[in-house]
Amino acid sequence: MIKEERPDHSDNKSFPSGHAAMAFAAARSIDKEFRKDCIWIPIAGYAAATAIGIERIASDRHHWYDVVAGAAVGYGAAELTWWLSDKLLGTSSNFAVGTSGNTVDVKYNF
Repeated sequence: MIKEERPDHSDNKSFPSGHAAMAFAAARSIDKEFRKDCIWIPIAGYAAATAIGIERIASDRHHWYDVVAGAAVGYGAAELTWWLSDKLLGTSSNFAVGTSGNTVDVKYNF
């Protein structure tokens, strides 16, 4: 989104980290969906998302603040998606709306 050079100087697409955004959006969605069933499932999701962020920094693809910003964007996008879905469709609806960052998906449970 912002033209910032990567630490490895390969391009100007460093900020925010898209990988971290996607990972934390998925982790938050896993948390919202499975926390009531087993606390270890969302813990594993956040651990995996954190590992992805650390890997992006360790591989010199992002600065730490790129990853933190990406994580915040992803977490916030997931929260907004869940909130909008509840407001538009109701909390007990058979419909669910989600996003992968590139697409918007609609699901119906029979």
